[in-house]
Amino acid sequence: MRMHHLSGTDEKGRTYAMTYEEARSYIEYTDTMGSVLGLDSIKELLRRLGDPQDAVPVIHIAGTNGKGSICAFLDEILESAGYSVGRYISPTIFTYLERFQIDKEYMSEEDFAVYLETVKDAADDMVSDGWGRPTSFETETAVAFCYFCDKRSISCCLRPEWEAWRMPQMCVATRSVR
Repeated sequence: MRMHHLSGTDEKGRTYAMTYEEARSYIEYTDTMGSVLGLDSIKELLRRLGDPQDAVPVIHIAGTNGKGSICAFLDEILESAGYSVGRYISPTIFTYLERFQIDKEYMSEEDFAVYLETVKDAADDMVSDGWGRPTSFETETAVAFCYFCDKRSISCCLRPEWEAWRMPQMCVATRSVR
């Protein structure tokens, strides 16, 4: 089973040296690839990364309005109880890296490049084995799970899409009130 790596070389001798700019270019590239409905691609990608999603509790927040507020409330509650809390959100308001946060700190450019390169290598292996290339959403989701797994944080995920998720331990749905 393939495990994610933080730096250095992997079991195939590949060196991890991607820059933040190269990592962002790769995400833009995967945006052009289209998508295939279903969970097979993300499940295979995460399997090749050692199933990091199974190592972190997940709260998925979905709905029309109020997702950001609920995420902020949950962050405060969990952090005050002594938990480390990861946040994976989209869209972003200020900067791309606010998508990936732990305890309100954005992921560093260096960490993003390392995690993205790890996920890209797994995606490249998938393509070599006859799979389609994972979408940008699937790629970012895998980056988030690897990051949260390594940092041992609870994951509060705020994304409008459901396609690339396994069932979280808790779901919170919001609705608009008129």
